[in-house]
Amino acid sequence: MLMVIGDGLQSSFGVFSFVIVVSVAMRYGYGTSQAVVLLFVAVNLLEQLSAQHALASDILFRSSFLWLTAVLASYFRELADRTEGLLHGQVLELRRAYIDLATAHQELLRVDEMKTHFLANVSHELRTPLTSIESFSELLLDYPDDAATQVEFAGIIHAESRRLGRLINDVLDIAKLESDDTRWAIVPLDVSDLLFGVARVFGPTATTQGLAFTTDIPAVLPPVVGNPDRLIQVLTNLLHNAAKFTNRGRITLAAEHLNDVVELSVADTGIGIPSEHHDRIFRKFEQVGDVLSNKPRGTGLGLAICREIVERHGGRIWVESAPGAGSRFTLTIPVAGAHHREPTNADMAA
Repeated sequence: MLMVIGDGLQSSFGVFSFVIVVSVAMRYGYGTSQAVVLLFVAVNLLEQLSAQHALASDILFRSSFLWLTAVLASYFRELADRTEGLLHGQVLELRRAYIDLATAHQELLRVDEMKTHFLANVSHELRTPLTSIESFSELLLDYPDDAATQVEFAGIIHAESRRLGRLINDVLDIAKLESDDTRWAIVPLDVSDLLFGVARVFGPTATTQGLAFTTDIPAVLPPVVGNPDRLIQVLTNLLHNAAKFTNRGRITLAAEHLNDVVELSVADTGIGIPSEHHDRIFRKFEQVGDVLSNKPRGTGLGLAICREIVERHGGRIWVESAPGAGSRFTLTIPVAGAHHREPTNADMAA
């Protein structure tokens, strides 16, 4: 139809100018295409004037047509760019979603592996004391007149029963902490009194194992707010871990007031922990080493429980250790009234 309207586009120059304008508009957009249109209009006018022809209406048509062509082609190019941008953005979103999904999948696989490891560990730990209790109970029935043997076997049964109880308590503790199913009483605490009480209870254990036990506790420390039973649980766990992994030497329970926190620590001269395992030992359901080896066994939950309790008090816990150089476990509890937000009973719903 455009070839019929006027004879401007029937010439080679008209067709050439039309193609050039469309190409430039689709490639460079509004500004450049308008400049090309002005150039062609100027060339056409100069051609007409040099030939001393009167300006015909078809010149106005060609000029308007070229301008409209440039505008429409540039608009279509802009629409194409917008569409391409939207598609590119959606591709990026899909790629990010795929990466997030792959990451979540890997995390689920890791958690599933941890759960499997945990169940294998707990199953083994449950089976061992149960087997001991069953075996020694049967043996006990075969020695009705041997009092010494009965006492020995009863002692073994009692020890294995306590071990089984500790295992079950650890599993229940971690389940309660994760299910938000227990409320803790939050009260002001005298840290010095709490530490001296823990030291009095642990002292005989260290002595029995032939370990020196010392304390470095100031007589006066600023008060903190928390649950005494839970903090005693953390310190007791750290002390018993220290005794478990220390064959000879010393265990030290210490405290220090640093700015707006009270720093508590348990140090030992035991076997130590490689640096690459410092973070791992605080994870739930994990242990360092093979659970079937001859190392002292446990559920792999004790330090995870300690970290959960400390963090719910607004503090943090970490370890400094190296193989053969002993370990020092340190935790902080915010001082009452410090700029840290003090834990409330709602926070302590474990």
